[in-house]
Amino acid sequence: MENLIHQISTLILKDLGKSPLEDIISILKGTRQLFKSRLAIYNKFNNDYSRLTTYTSEMEDLKGISDDSPGHICTDVALENMGEPKLIVNLESTPYYATDKAVKLFNLKTYLGIPVRVNTKIKGVFSVVFDTERAFSESELRVMHNLGTIIGLEEKILEENRRFEEATSKYNLLVNNINLSLFTLRNNIITEANHAAVELFGTPEDKLIGKTPYELSPRYQPDGNLSNKKEIMLLKAAGKKTQEFEWTFSKADETTFLAKVTLTKLSNNNGNDHLFLLLIQDITQERKHELELIEARDKAEKADKLKSIFLANMSHEIRTPLNSILGFSDLLMDTDATFEERKMYTDMIKTAGKSLLQLIEDIIDISKIEAGQLKINKKKFDVNESLKKIYLIAQKEKQTRGKENVELKLVHTVKEPLYLDTDEVRFHQIFNNLLTNAMKFTDSGKIEFGYIGISSKEIQFFVKDTGTGIPESEIPVIFKRFGQATHNYTKNKEGKGLGLAITESLVRLLGGTIWVDSKLDKGSTFYFTLPLNIDNAFLSDRLQEPLFKGRFKNKNILIVEDNTENFRFIHGNLSITGANFILAKDAKEAIEYCDDKNKKINLILMDIELPGMKGFEATEIIKKTNPDLPVIAMSAFENKEDKIHSLQAGCDDYIAKPINFNELFGLLSRYLT
Repeated sequence: MENLIHQISTLILKDLGKSPLEDIISILKGTRQLFKSRLAIYNKFNNDYSRLTTYTSEMEDLKGISDDSPGHICTDVALENMGEPKLIVNLESTPYYATDKAVKLFNLKTYLGIPVRVNTKIKGVFSVVFDTERAFSESELRVMHNLGTIIGLEEKILEENRRFEEATSKYNLLVNNINLSLFTLRNNIITEANHAAVELFGTPEDKLIGKTPYELSPRYQPDGNLSNKKEIMLLKAAGKKTQEFEWTFSKADETTFLAKVTLTKLSNNNGNDHLFLLLIQDITQERKHELELIEARDKAEKADKLKSIFLANMSHEIRTPLNSILGFSDLLMDTDATFEERKMYTDMIKTAGKSLLQLIEDIIDISKIEAGQLKINKKKFDVNESLKKIYLIAQKEKQTRGKENVELKLVHTVKEPLYLDTDEVRFHQIFNNLLTNAMKFTDSGKIEFGYIGISSKEIQFFVKDTGTGIPESEIPVIFKRFGQATHNYTKNKEGKGLGLAITESLVRLLGGTIWVDSKLDKGSTFYFTLPLNIDNAFLSDRLQEPLFKGRFKNKNILIVEDNTENFRFIHGNLSITGANFILAKDAKEAIEYCDDKNKKINLILMDIELPGMKGFEATEIIKKTNPDLPVIAMSAFENKEDKIHSLQAGCDDYIAKPINFNELFGLLSRYLT
């Protein structure tokens, strides 16, 4: 027995431990040598005994030979006697000599077959065959039984490996074809990333593995929390319950996106080692769409509200002059009325009729504009002469409205004829609408209109008043239809909410743009630009004046202006100087530009009325780190208080809007040369 065990160790056991199939071949080869048999065979069943895959000790390579199962000894061993071992000493005396091809081919005499089980199922038969008759001792039978058990264990490993490979293949197929981006985390370290995650972040998988989620995030989340601290908090919470939350990530190109994240704990190998699944869904476009829908809903609700207000106003506006016309007509019929009274009644009827006519004309104009039927008849005319006519009409309107306390002033900077090729009737209509609007809301002070700014391509006109002004929140809607009635600052003021909408459309049809600077209780300045004729020769010479052409080359001028149209016009007028112009839309952006050492700013044109932080407050912050940086304050309101605040904050000079560019050129020369 000891000699047999030694032989088993020498011939078989020493070669085991490779792959399962290689181990089976080693067992077959060693068994053949151990028993000095003709063949050592392992017949593996496929598809419920329908075929056999045979591995023999005579095979040098790991290969299988398929064979039919009917009449095969191994099939009967598996099916008969509950799969017990079977020993046949004289095969010639059995039917297998005729039915089993191998018996007759190799002239086999003795057969010993051991069923190989995996759990309760017979996987195949392990056997040795001899070409002589041979008997087996109990020890040899036990050895064969144990070797069959080892083959069964190898088969079980093969089956588990197959199941693992199938599971891995299904897992990889699922993970890499799912639309969601997926990370697996060990504690907070990424150990795996699917294809969707690689594509979403624009980073190869090997560059993602080993990072933490907060390394793929901006420093702060939108709620103000640090990404790394918030991550630790969420991982701790996910240890008890799955967490769903929104998170901002950064891509490889440094752009950010908003994601819906699900964090689930998968396992806990020991007290300090946790495995998590992180599912990421980019919801940037979804959230953008939601906000657009909300905005569209709000606009629709606002438009509906404005329309209702407009219709109520229309009813009032139409009824008021009609009541006057009907009422004073009845009084005219009174035979006791004096001549003076009849004249007064007639004037009242005439005034009410004009008001009703203007209302009807406005409604017709709006309808034509919306239908694209408003005709523009362009012709060349002198702007200066046209503005004088507008001034005379405005003076008469001022007297009619009883605005004797309001000073009316025409401003223009060019004495020579200045020609525009546009529709003069619509040009008058634009100014009349703006001046009428200014008179409605100005009870004292002054109204200025005309032009100061001229560039090589366009001219900037303005109407400036010291009236009630417009709240900042209302400015975006004043050029829309019915926008007049959106705030109580219009209460008790005449108007239909159509004049500015018509004006904006007319300016656009003439090829220009319109915008406004306004401050509640301080006044408003409306600006609009129109294309300028290229044949204004004197103007071309004036703009290309050698004194300023290229004078500020390589100088960086920061223009702090929340209105891009103002920036564009200032830039257009100053472009001949050769300076570089940078736009900052608010105070915070201006401060950041001045802190950036790579952007050396040489001068700042600072608008005082900025959204949020005011211009003089921003100047005070900038001057603390850049005391020698020149800052010129700009304001559309002649307000001594703002001017004092600006100078106290550190502004070096002050210029009023609309900007007189001759004056501005002088200021730039003072501070840049």
